[in-house]
Amino acid sequence: MWQNAATFAAGLRVPKPYGDSIMLEILRESGGVALAVSDEQILASLADWARHEGIFLSPEGAAATASYDQSACDRFPQTGGSRRAV
Repeated sequence: MWQNAATFAAGLRVPKPYGDSIMLEILRESGGVALAVSDEQILASLADWARHEGIFLSPEGAAATASYDQSACDRFPQTGGSRRAV
């Protein structure tokens, strides 16, 4: 349970998500990772997609694109394999 969860992405601000244990099980079994992004990163992704693609993402959608950008650039350099964002 996440006490005092705080983000402007209201759809992510859920103290006890319905499928939390299922998602954690899938992450463990698949060798996946969960990433955290700041509200500033979410806002930057919102602005970037709007400016360059003309697409207006929800804050929750921008959290996904921001985390993908973070993983692609900072944490997981391309090694010839494939990457999936879910």
